[in-house]
Amino acid sequence: MYLTPGKTYPTAASFHFVMEHGPEYSRAKEALAYMRTPGYTPPPLDRPLPKYFACDDPDNPEHTPELKAEVDQLARTRRERSAHQHGRPRPDPNAPIHKSLWKRCYWIHNRYRTREVVLAVTQRRRR
Repeated sequence: MYLTPGKTYPTAASFHFVMEHGPEYSRAKEALAYMRTPGYTPPPLDRPLPKYFACDDPDNPEHTPELKAEVDQLARTRRERSAHQHGRPRPDPNAPIHKSLWKRCYWIHNRYRTREVVLAVTQRRRR
């Protein structure tokens, strides 16, 4: 019987185990006895896996609105500075931020922790 940590119902792997070895197998009998307890409803075998988010993914639900706003502002500042440095026109402030730029700015923010320090460090590099 395969139980997921923190769950009281068997996983789909348990059902596959019983189906592969047949109901006469000793371990399968134990699994079937547990699955036949009153009130037990079997989970679907084709459950979708939960979506995994990387820590630097802009869509990660664990990011607070404050963190997203700071990283967003940092990314827009870096994009504007890059355009100025290379003599290009200023980018549209409402244009979406590319995912790779957001990830890079997330790691910069994560390293220095505050927006003021990040801006001071990036200003110092330009001089």
